[in-house]
Parts: sequence; structure tokens; C-alpha cells
Amino acid sequence: MQLFLHDGSGSPQQPVTVQTGQIGAGGAGSVRRVVGDDRHVVKLYHKPNDEIAGKVAAMLDAAPKQAVVQHNGADVVELAWPNALVRDSAGRFVGYRMRRVDLASATTLEELLTRAARNQAGHRDDLGFRLFVARNLASVAAEIHAAGHAIIDLKPPNVLVYRDSGFIGLIDCDGFSIRSRTDTYPAEMFTIEYLAPEGHSSTPGRLGVEQDAFAFAVIAFQLLNEGIHPFQGRPGPAARESDPTDIAGAIVAGIYPYRNDHPETRKVPTVQSIHRGFPPALQAAFDRAFIKRSTDRPSMAEWSDLLDALTSQVKTCSVNPEHQYLGDNCAYCARERERTAEKSRQRAAPPPPVSKPSKPPRPQPAVQPASVFAAPTGGAARTRPGTNPRPFVVVSNQTPPATGSISALIVLGGAGMFVLFGLGFYYASTDRSSPSNDTHVPRSRQVMTAFGGATVHSPDSGEVLSTLSGGKLVPIADGRFCGLPADKPVGIRLPDGRVGVVSLDSLSTRDARRLTSYCLNSPTDARRSPKNMQSADMVENEAAPAKPAQERRRGMQVLVEAGVAPVFDANRQTVIARLPGNTLVDLADEKACGYRWSSSVSVAKVRLADGREGFLSYDSMSSRDRSRLSTCT
Repeated sequence: MQLFLHDGSGSPQQPVTVQTGQIGAGGAGSVRRVVGDDRHVVKLYHKPNDEIAGKVAAMLDAAPKQAVVQHNGADVVELAWPNALVRDSAGRFVGYRMRRVDLASATTLEELLTRAARNQAGHRDDLGFRLFVARNLASVAAEIHAAGHAIIDLKPPNVLVYRDSGFIGLIDCDGFSIRSRTDTYPAEMFTIEYLAPEGHSSTPGRLGVEQDAFAFAVIAFQLLNEGIHPFQGRPGPAARESDPTDIAGAIVAGIYPYRNDHPETRKVPTVQSIHRGFPPALQAAFDRAFIKRSTDRPSMAEWSDLLDALTSQVKTCSVNPEHQYLGDNCAYCARERERTAEKSRQRAAPPPPVSKPSKPPRPQPAVQPASVFAAPTGGAARTRPGTNPRPFVVVSNQTPPATGSISALIVLGGAGMFVLFGLGFYYASTDRSSPSNDTHVPRSRQVMTAFGGATVHSPDSGEVLSTLSGGKLVPIADGRFCGLPADKPVGIRLPDGRVGVVSLDSLSTRDARRLTSYCLNSPTDARRSPKNMQSADMVENEAAPAKPAQERRRGMQVLVEAGVAPVFDANRQTVIARLPGNTLVDLADEKACGYRWSSSVSVAKVRLADGREGFLSYDSMSSRDRSRLSTCT
């Protein structure tokens, strides 16, 4: 394929031959090799237009200085930044040229976050290396900010790390927020778990360097604290039922459990955290990033200097050489001692008493001593119509038989007396109440444990909270009763109010099948569960009546993928709702199709439970729905 390069300087166009086969592709375009040039590749857009051409031209005019660095005499590409426009034979813009990133020698930063991930991927477990990676990421981001731009969708999967050197690489740079002399070309994507508090009520186009400062602090915290998100934790002593349980909700509410200035009582750190071993300067930087105003967050240059200084302060534990730490004492050893002490306290403490709600005594009829052949005075005797009241008397208890108990049926007749005994079927307890003692929880909002019982784990730390016997009914805690993925644990509520998770395998076959269905047979009393299905409008529409999903065909609905998906208004300026993962939402149009908002963003028009209409990004949908939705004409 014959194309032409134009560097924007007014020099003559340079012909270039691009291979037909692509080496990579995305929603916006494909990447092709350049014939006779192993140092460069070309990105060709699927649907190029003037807006994209203007953005790429602005990137050429204001390129960061640290796009390519030298290491051991070789070039290391840290930014796949455009260095020339690409036009066709008619002079039309079709894409740009950039330096080729050596993907074979790089990995994603996500594989460095936890020890398990590092071991599985074969990476070295070196704290100094992770500090160096974080320092390099801060340095590259600082250069991007100095050029007037911002990354916005900064997260571990989007960051490449060169295995041998620790340098980083950023690709898809045309998705950044780019500022020219006269215009700003906004970013179009963000990730909810790395989104600053002010961004949850905004759009990507309104975010800037403060968003990068927040997202980087989250990544640095995860790199240095075994992958733990800074807004992840366990319920604290002042936790309330209304407190958010998801990470995005904790970010908005400012519930940061690892703060150093004073304890956060609504949520406490996870037991795996080693944040107490952070040096004071590092703790102070995280506090500024997560609990101060957006303008008070450390800049990328500040982070680069701090992490550069900490790289030389890494120590090796004298007790366990596999432990590396910052500060005065080994944080890993301190964590193990703390966990051992906590387990000892739990074993020594008596189990909390399980009390059932007191019930008023049931009034009993006065029974006079009499022969068993006579009906009890005022008793619950039932007689066959049209016969003498005394023959064929059935004496029954007023309450249902207890589990495994024996009920008796006495049949009287002229020839004698027969007593029939039957065993009660082992199904649930006498009052059929859940372990939470809430007798008002409908069966559709409960699940039954399988015959072998179920182990309840903490949703944050994975600790065992309780063990339930088989055949127990427990209420669902997260408010979703269908459409869960098969590999996702189910949130339940224990009698003491704690929330835990159990696997689908530990539930009855009926409930497991019900929870993993596509909500086509979901409860119709959705008004009582505003978080079910479409009514999971978590911010603005908490009390909006839900529209049962079975009223529409699955083909006229889309499934929200894992995470929290924002729904925008028609102007793309306001988030009108946020839908949690595994939620089915109706398409607003009469046909299953979507719209293009820009060259790289496609959306579908959806209708919320309260009747409002908005737009949901294709990237927030399941892969099945993304592939089947065509563009509306």
C-alpha cells in the first residue's frame, strides 16, 4: 500500500510503503508495518476525519521530550507518539507514523502488582525494581504534563513495563487529552476505579492533570502494597448500612482507610496491607493524594523525586531474605505478627451468642381432662361433614412441625384406633427464617446452601467468616438476584450483620441456576429492591421503580460488563446514572443498534428504570452485545 508521510514542517511529502497485513487493531484503527523500516509502524484509522487530523497535528506540534530514551546503547520507546502524518495519494489524512514499541520484551504493569501475579508471570520480586518502575512512570507523565497534555485513562493494563530495564511504555497516545495553541482535544475514556472524586460527576473531556495525579497515586499505592487498592478495606467500628461497599463509592465518599493523620472509622485496612511500614514522606504523599483537595495532590514531578530518593532506601530483612522493605522495620514480618496475634485473640474470645427474636407466647385453648376418644373442648377438631362430631377426629398442632420432628395423625373409628406417624421433610427451620432472623425477607431474595454446606469468606481479605450447614436460607446482601457471572461469588448477610461471599458451587442447584440467568425470570416485585436489574441506578435513581426485564426480549437489551458504567446525557456533559456490572438495561430505540459519538467511541441509547434515556458506551457492554450491535442509520 503506497502512502505519503508529512511531518507538518512544509517539506515535501515522503512516499512510504505499508504492509497490507495488520499487526494490531482496535476500535479506532489498525497498526501496520512499514516496508524497509523496522523502527517505525503506521496507524491507519478506520474512519479518519478532520477532528482526528487536528488532534494528531496538535500532538506533532507539542511532543513530550521523553518519548524515546537510551539504555545500554539502544533506543527504548516510552511513548508511541506521532512523528509524521500519513496521507493517501489524494492528500487525505488517513493516520500517522510512530516509533515501534518492542512488545515482546515488555509486560503490563498489572502483572507486577501482587506477589502471586509476579510469580506466575516469572517476574522478579524486587521492591527496588517496582519503585524504579513507578518513578519512571511519574517521570514520563511529568513530561506529558509539561507539554500541556494529560493521560486521563491511566491504569495498570495501559502501562507497559520493559522486563529488563524497568522503563515504561505508553501506547494509544492519541487517546490522551491533547491541548493545542487554540483548542483542546479531550480524552474519551476513563476507568472508574482510578477516577478522581471530582470525575465521578463529570466527563473525560473536563478532566486534566489532577486526574492523572490521582490515578498515579492509586497505581503507586498498589505497586508498593501488594496490589491493594487504597479505597479497599474492611468495615470499621463506625460502619453504617448506607456506606458504599464498592471502590468507586468509597472514592466519592472519601473513605480512605489507610490515612495517616487520624484513623478512618468507617472502613479499616485489609489484613494483608503493609502500609504501616511506609516512610513518613510516602505516607504524607498518599494522604495528600487521597484526602486533600485536587489542587493539593502531589504533581508528577514531586512523585518522581520522592520515588527516586526511596529507590536507594530499600532494605533486606535479616529474618527472611525474601522480604524487602522501606523504613525502620520489616513491614512483612510486622504484618505476620499482627495476623498471628489477631488469630490468637479470635481463638481466645468466646463465640458471640446467637439470639432469636423473642415471640409472645401463643395463646392455647383450655383443654379439660377427657378421654382420647372425645374431641377436646375448644380444640382444633375437624370433622367430616354430615357425620357425628366424634368419629374421625384429626388432632393437629397449631404450629408447623420442626425440622426432623414427628407429627401424628389419630384416626378414630368404631373398630379401633390407628396412629399414623410421619417424618417432617428436612427443608428449613420451623419459622423458615433466615440466619439474619429477618422473617420478612422473601424467598426470591434468599439463597439456600447446598447439602454439603458453605464457607463464608470476607469480600476484601478472603478470611473465613463463618461456616453454614446444608439447607440454610440466607439473605442476599448485594441486592442483585440474577445475571451474575458463573465465576463471581455471591454476597450474603450473616446473622450479626456482617457481609460475606460464598461460591455458587456451595448453593443449591436451583439458586445457582437462578443467579446466573440473564434476569429473564427475575422477581417481579422490583419496586421493593431498587438495586435489581435496571433499577440499579446507584446515585440518582436509588428509589426509582424498576421495569421488569422479562417485559423485553434479550435482543432489545444490553448487559453491562464488570465494574460501574456511567450513562451520559445527549450532550455528553453530564452523568445521569451509574449502572453496576452484570446489569441488563433496555435499549431505547426500536431496533438493536448504536451510534458513533466520535471516531473511537460508539454508544447505545438506553432507557433507565425511571423512563429517562441516556447513552451507554460500547466499552461498558459485554463482548457479546458489542459484537451484535451495528451502527444505526
